Amino acid sequence: MDPNPYHKPAGHYKPEKAPEMPKHPGNRFRLMFGLPLLPEPENTMNKRISKIEYAMRIAEAAACRSEDPFYQVGAAAMSEDGRIIATGYNGLPPGVQASPSWWNDKEKRKPYVLHAETNLCSMFKRGEVQAVCVTLMPCPDCMRVLAAHGVKEVYFRKHHEASHDSVGLAQFWGIKMQWLDGGNQELEPPNPHRNLNDPDCFGSVLKLSPSARAENCCDDCPSLERCRK
Repeated sequence: MDPNPYHKPAGHYKPEKAPEMPKHPGNRFRLMFGLPLLPEPENTMNKRISKIEYAMRIAEAAACRSEDPFYQVGAAAMSEDGRIIATGYNGLPPGVQASPSWWNDKEKRKPYVLHAETNLCSMFKRGEVQAVCVTLMPCPDCMRVLAAHGVKEVYFRKHHEASHDSVGLAQFWGIKMQWLDGGNQELEPPNPHRNLNDPDCFGSVLKLSPSARAENCCDDCPSLERCRK
């Protein structure tokens, strides 16, 4: 009988392989105390989010800073090389305070609240931003501000029916506009078969001559007779 059962002749020793440490950081503690292990994280390299989604999530974080109890909207500005250079959210101008009871009136507070896009554009100069991500579809007034600052792409998370006229504005100015939660589908201007270039016609942005207006209106347009005058 070998006096030392743990003794092995030279050349036959093979070190035991050290147990692989759990990848989940919480499992190291659980392993020490014999607790059930958590599922190991999957390889996230193939699930890396796009730069647009990255900017949108930053915009969603910015929205949490809004004091508006009815709409919390955030926005993020991205440069041409993919850097986030500014964020903004809807609320009162800097330095202006309002009591909590003032915010309870939805209609009263509306004309005093600056939109997220307006606050965002105050953070950069014209030509510095390629794309803007907003948590809520920009209204027509905000689209004008974005166009004035040279923004080329606008992405939004939630559609807002009252702001759908912004689609026609974006198309006219050559601004790419995408609805991320809408499957990145191409947005159509309101009443696309009607004259988009007559201020008196639905979905319009620019006035044309009477003949051009009548030519662009469809037969069932409520303003057809007015357009022909």
